[in-house]
Amino acid sequence: YANLLRERGEAFPVTTAQAQQRVIEASLLGEGIMQSEPVQVPLLPTSRVKRVLVCEGDRVVKGQLIAELDSTMATLDLAEARAVLESAISEQQRTKRGSDYRLVSERPGLDAIRFKAARHEAAVRRELATMLQDLSDDQLIPKADILENELQRVQALARMREAELNLQNAEQGREHSLRIADAAVAAARVAVRRAEQLLAEHKVYAPADGILERCVVHEGEFNQAAGKPAFLIAA
Repeated sequence: YANLLRERGEAFPVTTAQAQQRVIEASLLGEGIMQSEPVQVPLLPTSRVKRVLVCEGDRVVKGQLIAELDSTMATLDLAEARAVLESAISEQQRTKRGSDYRLVSERPGLDAIRFKAARHEAAVRRELATMLQDLSDDQLIPKADILENELQRVQALARMREAELNLQNAEQGREHSLRIADAAVAAARVAVRRAEQLLAEHKVYAPADGILERCVVHEGEFNQAAGKPAFLIAA
């Protein structure tokens, strides 16, 4: 037929079709072993089992809530940790302002005022001693008055030296007090995060998809061993 069309010079008939994607299925026969991957699900908190939401043979998906423990104590611990954090933040602010009652020796502003007053008192005593000496040379006052003023001048100098030393210690110790206050706040924040994590662990979620092969806990039981496996999922 093709030769005849070619000899006669006629066109060949052409049929077109749209290309399509198709699936070719084939069956293979063989021998082997099928085995699941066991996934253990532990109970971390030491608390009473409040609810068990799955049974053996149930199909579970990753992230599904499968059990819940009593979180009363964990909630109280979290509230206590948050209260400690608030207290630490307040103490930090008081330390920065210099009004913490425990830091009586680390108030540079107050010690600066005391040092200035003591230095002024020492200067006045020195000037008064000069005046009394002049009066004593003229035999206008007794010697006892000069000695009394000299004693007071020495005491004023001692108070000035003490105020100066307290000011130096306060300026040096304030930096360390601020570091201690910052560290206390950081530790309190860590305690809050730890308490939040512990509270979250009172809800047990499936870590993988699979079939619940084994359940060894029941509602009302007390989980005494932290981390004890409670469920076995065949993934």
